[in-house]
Amino acid sequence: NALFHRIDVCMQTLDLVEVDARIAQLAAEAGALGLPMHLWQLHMITSMRVLITGDCEQAEAEATAAFQAGSAGGHAEAMAAFGGQLIEIRRQQGRLGEMVGFLQGAASENSAVPGFRQMLASVYCEVGQHDDAAALFEVDLATGFDDIPRDAAWLTITSHCADVAATIGSVDGCRFLYTRLQPYGHQIGSIYSMSMGAVARHLGRLATITGDHDLADEHFAEALDLHARMGSPYWSALTKLDLVDLLVRRNAGDDVDRAKHLLVEARATGVDYGFGGIVERSDRVAARLDEVLGSAQ
Repeated sequence: NALFHRIDVCMQTLDLVEVDARIAQLAAEAGALGLPMHLWQLHMITSMRVLITGDCEQAEAEATAAFQAGSAGGHAEAMAAFGGQLIEIRRQQGRLGEMVGFLQGAASENSAVPGFRQMLASVYCEVGQHDDAAALFEVDLATGFDDIPRDAAWLTITSHCADVAATIGSVDGCRFLYTRLQPYGHQIGSIYSMSMGAVARHLGRLATITGDHDLADEHFAEALDLHARMGSPYWSALTKLDLVDLLVRRNAGDDVDRAKHLLVEARATGVDYGFGGIVERSDRVAARLDEVLGSAQ
């Protein structure tokens, strides 16, 4: 367990050399002992690691192996962990609509467990159900997000909240969450089986909505650097699209030219890796950019 937790901490601080070394150590121990617990942890963390590189197919194979090992060992959390990993895989594939029913059921059956409601709100945003996302988000906003415990999952869950706040355009929520997340701007929102990318990306989105455009630009620059170091084509492409949103809003200096360049790069990455959601969002953003250019003429 200590080794498993160490890998998680090193992922949050983006010490990938240590992450890969400890995964190799965990693999050796799991192979030698053959215990379901070690095999479950190994396949779960390996799934997240390969998903970061954009290999959705291998990530799903590892997640399935993790579920099988965890179930064989009688670990009650195996199904929830598997579901969480499938959600992140489907997110990258642009197939989150397939997971709505599963997550609705999980959130209903585990209403007192932090994370399910926030993840469901995030998924609602991805599939265009913004009113449903807003209704769930208001529950946390009303309590000042104090129902989310400050444990190992806090940063990832709060990152989900930030994504929702920015997507639905909650200015009050964005201001509040910016203050909460700002101290962690150099970290990665990660928890064992899944990653929400650089916290700097979420700060950039929050600052975009509150109108702090130059600050948002700085955060996105840091997020792009972190995602490049992370070796994550998905999070890099998504951050570029977030930055395009900012540039279109600000529309000053060379913002439009930057936006065009970033948009081409993001869409190309989506096509190369099969990130359906990236391609679809790129096309929507391109249409919006055309509108901005048309109105300026």
